[in-house]
Amino acid sequence: MPVKAFLNRKFNNTHENIIFDELINRLKSRWDNSNDLVVIIGNFYYNNKEIDAMLIKSDSIIIIDFKDYAGKITFSENSVWTADGIVVAGGALINPFVQLRSSKGILSNFFKDKSEEIFQEKNKKITYYDIYSMVIFHRTIELTKQLPNELKKWFFITDIGKANQTISNITNQNLFLEESEILKIPELLEINEYTVELGIKSEQCQEKKLTQFSKDNSTSQNEAILKINEFIKSFDYDVFLLKGAAGTGKTYLIKEIVNLIIQN
Repeated sequence: MPVKAFLNRKFNNTHENIIFDELINRLKSRWDNSNDLVVIIGNFYYNNKEIDAMLIKSDSIIIIDFKDYAGKITFSENSVWTADGIVVAGGALINPFVQLRSSKGILSNFFKDKSEEIFQEKNKKITYYDIYSMVIFHRTIELTKQLPNELKKWFFITDIGKANQTISNITNQNLFLEESEILKIPELLEINEYTVELGIKSEQCQEKKLTQFSKDNSTSQNEAILKINEFIKSFDYDVFLLKGAAGTGKTYLIKEIVNLIIQN
């Protein structure tokens, strides 16, 4: 069953658009050939509350918040978080936990209000306790301490590299959503289906560009551009260091790097 994505509108920040597309592609690699429908809804509002994403599968509903940080994460329920000493923003609230707890309350009201439209069975419903929350960091992170046991039941912190595994592990034995019920949710939120077509076209252009570059330039330059391409597409590293003696073509490579960034 294919992964279906829905997007209200593009995110305000480039890094959020990139991570949303990256998550869609990763979800497709894991679930596109499975028997489970997975729906991801991005950048939407309910009751004036902005929510980065919500993922829905037959056995779970997960509210997601994206964070562009890396390193060692210090968690707190009621005070600031840090990533390698840098404060992790929680929107207008003190930290991502408080931010997602608020979103969870808002969306539980949505499911309460729309229950009769989502479900044909009168006794079927989604409550506050059926909703999970997850922070996905764009780059590799490590928690400095474990979450309290009570929070582990519904709140998760991961990075994009481990997101699929975390999502796969989240199951709710009290919840079973039919495909028609899952697809009713973005319809009620009035959000259109979204495909990452530009990303696919970009990769096709990129392969053509790299092939042309390999014909016209030295082996060392070609190896450099391939490594730079991998770096641009990766969320695991912050810095790429390019070194070379005078006359080895570093200045010429700048044009190719700019082209890769545009294509990505």
